[in-house]
Amino acid sequence: MNKGKPMDWKASRRITSLSQKVNARFPNLAAKMGSWFLERMMKKQWPFIQPAWNLSPAPPIANKSPLINDEIISCLRAGTVKSARDIRRFIPDSKSLEFTDGVTLTDIDGVIFCTGYYFDWSIFASEADPTAFAATEWDASPHQNGLRFPRLYQGLLSSRFPESLAFIGPVRGFSGSAFANYDLWSQAVAQIWKGNYPLPSRAEMNAWCDRNYKSNLAQLQDWHLQKVGLIPQELEHWLNDAAGNGVNEILGSSWSWAAWKFWWNNRALYKLIMTGIDTPFPYRLFEGRRKKWDGAAEAIYKVNGKKYVK
Repeated sequence: MNKGKPMDWKASRRITSLSQKVNARFPNLAAKMGSWFLERMMKKQWPFIQPAWNLSPAPPIANKSPLINDEIISCLRAGTVKSARDIRRFIPDSKSLEFTDGVTLTDIDGVIFCTGYYFDWSIFASEADPTAFAATEWDASPHQNGLRFPRLYQGLLSSRFPESLAFIGPVRGFSGSAFANYDLWSQAVAQIWKGNYPLPSRAEMNAWCDRNYKSNLAQLQDWHLQKVGLIPQELEHWLNDAAGNGVNEILGSSWSWAAWKFWWNNRALYKLIMTGIDTPFPYRLFEGRRKKWDGAAEAIYKVNGKKYVK
């Protein structure tokens, strides 16, 4: 919480767009700024944080999503939860273990491993499996941690069967909101497979996949990844183009005649979209290749605690 509001309320579309622009041009600087900002906000919210809690330094924000928990700080402060380093080893013939800082615990009843999950590609034949490609450098990395690299055009389409095989979910999206990612991915796939958005040649798609592989490989050198990623700003722009939802033309940075017209006639709504709570509703607000949702504007007002009047 920050001044009585959840911290993610600050991640408006305007702020997110600005950070994505910086990330697209200066990814290392953006990662350092993001980590610095989150650590600063944490210390401002809880100035009594102790070094023994092992909350800093945190893993790179570009590699690992921040943890949001309403209870953990109060539990650490009360001593009902204790933070520890990684496990180095289990001591044989005992109920003891040793952490990487040399601390030993004895008489342990049980250990719960919160490992997350990996995607299971085993149901696919090798020609359809997006991870069945040579990724020698990736697999040899000490930070690979069992994560296989899916070779997908725009993190979505099979590079071998883009006209009929798509994967939604195995890569990080453009937004911190899973629902926004899945909604826009689904819109894009529908329009592509309807034939409304032509894909580039196989050679161009493979060249894009090669660049994305090298980008993720460079990121893997710093720390392990939860998911393979893309440049968020470029991904959202491509998905909007493919979906044909009008967002790039009206809410993008081009300030076309359509953008000026929407701003002039809907200033309150525009302000809520750009500076209010970021939601998936703008992706269904405008008429385009897909039919707009008539309730989108009202939904934007509602989620921001405002009354909608036509």
